[in-house]
Amino acid sequence: MKNMTQRKQYGIILIAISVFLFFVITAFTLHIVQLNQYLHQDCNLPENICPFTNSMPAESIIGYVIDVSLGIFGIYLFLAGAKPEPKKQPETRSLEPDEKKLFEMVSSQGAIFQSELVEKSGMNKVKVTRILDRLEAKGIVERKRRGMTNVVMMKNRN
Repeated sequence: MKNMTQRKQYGIILIAISVFLFFVITAFTLHIVQLNQYLHQDCNLPENICPFTNSMPAESIIGYVIDVSLGIFGIYLFLAGAKPEPKKQPETRSLEPDEKKLFEMVSSQGAIFQSELVEKSGMNKVKVTRILDRLEAKGIVERKRRGMTNVVMMKNRN
């Protein structure tokens, strides 16, 4: 989420810079065109040959192209949403059979009381606690204290 708001902020900044540059380039272009008209008055060359009769200097065209590119990139940053990263599934191949059994029970339920795990798995409390300790150390599940028992849930992996 932070990445998305930063991209939008950068987009807004680039759009603002692009608008500012547009006005600066336009002001300079108008000034150069006015100067060229003034200089053309004293030029004794024919109008189609005189270098002062160009309506827009090449530098201004290049400036506008760069400015438009900057503005389009700013709009892209502002409008493009950051793609959410897919949630990584924990690696279950490295789990022992008992760990895998408890992991599957927790992942299918989303959240389950530790006492329910003891009942449904057929394992004793001590064994379930030790397995959950290992799963918690691997960063796969987490336990939260709720009264006299724990709620076991999948660890948020973002």
